[in-house]
Amino acid sequence: MNRKKQNGAVLAVSLMILLMLTILTVTSNRTVLMQNKMAEATYEGQVALQFAESAIRDAEAYIDNNIALIDASVFRDDGVGGFYSLDNGPADVFDSSVWVEGAGGVAVTSTARDVQDNGLTAAYFIENLGGMSLDSEDLSGINMSNYGQTAGGGDVNVFRIVARSGGRSGNAERIVEVFYGKRL
Repeated sequence: MNRKKQNGAVLAVSLMILLMLTILTVTSNRTVLMQNKMAEATYEGQVALQFAESAIRDAEAYIDNNIALIDASVFRDDGVGGFYSLDNGPADVFDSSVWVEGAGGVAVTSTARDVQDNGLTAAYFIENLGGMSLDSEDLSGINMSNYGQTAGGGDVNVFRIVARSGGRSGNAERIVEVFYGKRL
Protein backbone atom coordinates (compact mmCIF):
# COMPACT_ATOMS: atom_id res chain seq x y z
CA MET A 1 0.00 0.00 0.00
CA ASN A 2 1.06 3.46 -0.79
CA ARG A 3 0.44 5.80 2.15
CA LYS A 4 1.30 8.95 0.23
CA LYS A 5 -1.78 8.60 -1.99
CA GLN A 6 -4.13 8.32 1.05
CA ASN A 7 -2.98 11.35 3.09
CA GLY A 8 -5.67 13.83 1.96
CA ALA A 9 -8.57 11.39 1.48
CA VAL A 10 -9.44 11.19 5.18
CA LEU A 11 -9.58 14.98 5.45
CA ALA A 12 -11.80 15.32 2.38
CA VAL A 13 -14.23 12.62 3.56
CA SER A 14 -14.34 14.15 7.07
CA LEU A 15 -15.13 17.60 5.64
CA MET A 16 -17.93 16.14 3.49
CA ILE A 17 -19.47 14.39 6.50
CA LEU A 18 -19.16 17.59 8.57
CA LEU A 19 -20.87 19.60 5.79
CA MET A 20 -23.75 17.10 5.64
CA LEU A 21 -24.20 17.19 9.42
CA THR A 22 -24.24 21.00 9.36
CA ILE A 23 -26.93 21.05 6.67
CA LEU A 24 -29.04 18.54 8.64
CA THR A 25 -28.69 20.62 11.82
CA VAL A 26 -29.70 23.88 10.13
CA THR A 27 -32.70 22.20 8.48
CA SER A 28 -33.88 20.63 11.73
CA ASN A 29 -33.48 23.98 13.55
CA ARG A 30 -35.72 25.65 10.97
CA THR A 31 -38.32 22.93 11.49
CA VAL A 32 -38.19 23.35 15.25
CA LEU A 33 -38.56 27.13 14.95
CA MET A 34 -41.55 26.73 12.63
CA GLN A 35 -43.19 24.27 15.03
CA ASN A 36 -42.54 26.68 17.91
CA LYS A 37 -44.23 29.52 16.01
CA MET A 38 -47.20 27.30 15.17
CA ALA A 39 -47.57 26.21 18.81
CA GLU A 40 -47.41 29.82 20.00
CA ALA A 41 -50.03 30.89 17.44
CA THR A 42 -52.33 28.09 18.61
CA TYR A 43 -51.81 29.13 22.24
CA GLU A 44 -52.50 32.79 21.41
CA GLY A 45 -55.70 31.80 19.63
CA GLN A 46 -56.84 29.72 22.60
CA VAL A 47 -56.13 32.55 25.06
CA ALA A 48 -58.09 34.97 22.88
CA LEU A 49 -60.98 32.48 22.63
CA GLN A 50 -61.04 31.97 26.41
CA PHE A 51 -61.20 35.71 27.01
CA ALA A 52 -63.97 36.19 24.44
CA GLU A 53 -66.00 33.38 25.99
CA SER A 54 -65.45 34.85 29.44
CA ALA A 55 -66.73 38.19 28.18
CA ILE A 56 -69.85 36.41 26.91
CA ARG A 57 -70.38 35.02 30.43
CA ASP A 58 -69.89 38.53 31.87
CA ALA A 59 -72.56 39.89 29.51
CA GLU A 60 -74.96 37.10 30.45
CA ALA A 61 -74.31 37.79 34.14
CA TYR A 62 -74.94 41.49 33.52
CA ILE A 63 -78.31 40.67 31.97
CA ASP A 64 -79.17 38.25 34.80
CA ASN A 65 -78.12 40.64 37.59
CA ASN A 66 -79.69 43.77 36.13
CA ILE A 67 -83.05 42.39 35.08
CA ALA A 68 -84.88 45.18 36.91
CA LEU A 69 -82.80 47.84 35.12
CA ILE A 70 -83.11 46.42 31.63
CA ASP A 71 -85.84 48.12 29.68
CA ALA A 72 -86.22 49.78 26.29
CA SER A 73 -84.40 52.95 27.39
CA VAL A 74 -81.14 51.10 28.11
CA PHE A 75 -80.90 49.81 24.54
CA ARG A 76 -80.55 52.71 22.10
CA ASP A 77 -80.20 53.13 18.36
CA ASP A 78 -76.70 54.65 18.70
CA GLY A 79 -75.50 51.87 21.02
CA VAL A 80 -74.21 54.10 23.79
CA GLY A 81 -72.45 51.96 26.38
CA GLY A 82 -72.52 48.92 24.12
CA PHE A 83 -76.30 48.45 24.37
CA TYR A 84 -78.08 48.45 20.99
CA SER A 85 -81.80 48.41 20.27
CA LEU A 86 -83.41 45.99 17.81
CA ASP A 87 -81.75 45.93 14.35
CA ASN A 88 -79.22 48.65 15.28
CA GLY A 89 -76.29 46.48 16.35
CA PRO A 90 -73.23 46.41 14.10
CA ALA A 91 -73.77 44.13 11.13
CA ASP A 92 -70.05 43.72 10.41
CA VAL A 93 -68.46 42.70 13.70
CA PHE A 94 -65.13 42.25 11.90
CA ASP A 95 -64.92 46.00 11.24
CA SER A 96 -62.31 47.33 13.69
CA SER A 97 -64.20 50.60 14.20
CA VAL A 98 -66.93 48.66 16.03
CA TRP A 99 -64.47 47.89 18.81
CA VAL A 100 -63.00 51.38 19.29
CA GLU A 101 -64.18 53.19 22.41
CA GLY A 102 -66.04 56.35 21.54
CA ALA A 103 -67.07 55.04 18.13
CA GLY A 104 -70.73 54.58 17.15
CA GLY A 105 -71.26 52.36 20.19
CA VAL A 106 -68.81 51.88 22.97
CA ALA A 107 -68.09 48.27 23.62
CA VAL A 108 -68.28 47.30 27.27
CA THR A 109 -64.93 46.09 28.59
CA SER A 110 -64.68 42.86 30.47
CA THR A 111 -61.81 41.82 32.67
CA ALA A 112 -62.47 38.20 31.75
CA ARG A 113 -62.17 37.02 35.33
CA ASP A 114 -62.27 33.32 34.51
CA VAL A 115 -58.92 33.27 32.73
CA GLN A 116 -55.88 33.70 34.94
CA ASP A 117 -53.81 36.10 32.88
CA ASN A 118 -53.33 39.72 33.90
CA GLY A 119 -53.36 42.59 31.48
CA LEU A 120 -55.73 41.14 28.88
CA THR A 121 -59.28 42.33 28.37
CA ALA A 122 -62.17 41.52 26.11
CA ALA A 123 -64.93 43.76 24.82
CA TYR A 124 -68.56 42.99 24.15
CA PHE A 125 -71.82 44.59 23.12
CA ILE A 126 -75.41 43.51 23.64
CA GLU A 127 -78.25 43.97 21.18
CA ASN A 128 -81.83 43.60 22.42
CA LEU A 129 -83.70 41.53 19.83
CA GLY A 130 -87.02 41.88 21.63
CA GLY A 131 -89.50 39.33 22.84
CA MET A 132 -90.12 35.89 21.49
CA SER A 133 -93.45 34.33 22.33
CA LEU A 134 -93.58 30.61 23.09
CA ASP A 135 -96.67 28.49 23.30
CA SER A 136 -96.79 26.34 26.40
CA GLU A 137 -97.57 23.26 24.31
CA ASP A 138 -94.64 23.56 21.87
CA LEU A 139 -91.47 23.94 23.91
CA SER A 140 -89.12 22.53 21.28
CA GLY A 141 -88.12 26.04 20.14
CA ILE A 142 -86.16 27.00 23.25
CA ASN A 143 -83.95 25.43 25.85
CA MET A 144 -83.88 27.71 28.88
CA SER A 145 -81.95 25.55 31.35
CA ASN A 146 -79.69 23.47 29.07
CA TYR A 147 -79.70 19.69 28.70
CA GLY A 148 -83.20 19.55 27.25
CA GLN A 149 -85.02 21.07 30.20
CA THR A 150 -87.55 23.81 29.54
CA ALA A 151 -89.14 26.41 31.74
CA GLY A 152 -92.62 26.44 30.22
CA GLY A 153 -94.31 28.80 27.80
CA GLY A 154 -94.49 32.57 27.85
CA ASP A 155 -92.44 35.49 26.58
CA VAL A 156 -88.68 35.38 26.47
CA ASN A 157 -86.51 38.40 25.73
CA VAL A 158 -83.69 37.53 23.33
CA PHE A 159 -80.30 39.26 23.30
CA ARG A 160 -77.49 39.09 20.76
CA ILE A 161 -74.13 39.21 22.54
CA VAL A 162 -70.92 39.66 20.56
CA ALA A 163 -67.51 39.56 22.25
CA ARG A 164 -64.03 40.20 20.89
CA SER A 165 -60.62 39.52 22.38
CA GLY A 166 -57.01 39.29 21.28
CA GLY A 167 -54.03 37.36 22.54
CA ARG A 168 -50.98 38.76 24.31
CA SER A 169 -48.96 39.43 21.18
CA GLY A 170 -51.82 41.07 19.30
CA ASN A 171 -51.52 38.57 16.45
CA ALA A 172 -54.57 36.53 17.41
CA GLU A 173 -58.17 37.69 17.53
CA ARG A 174 -61.37 35.84 18.33
CA ILE A 175 -64.94 37.08 17.93
CA VAL A 176 -67.76 35.06 19.49
CA GLU A 177 -71.47 35.68 18.90
CA VAL A 178 -74.26 34.11 20.96
CA PHE A 179 -77.99 34.53 21.36
CA TYR A 180 -79.17 34.57 24.95
CA GLY A 181 -82.79 34.21 26.05
CA LYS A 182 -84.06 35.51 29.37
CA ARG A 183 -87.56 35.47 30.75
CA LEU A 184 -88.12 39.00 32.05
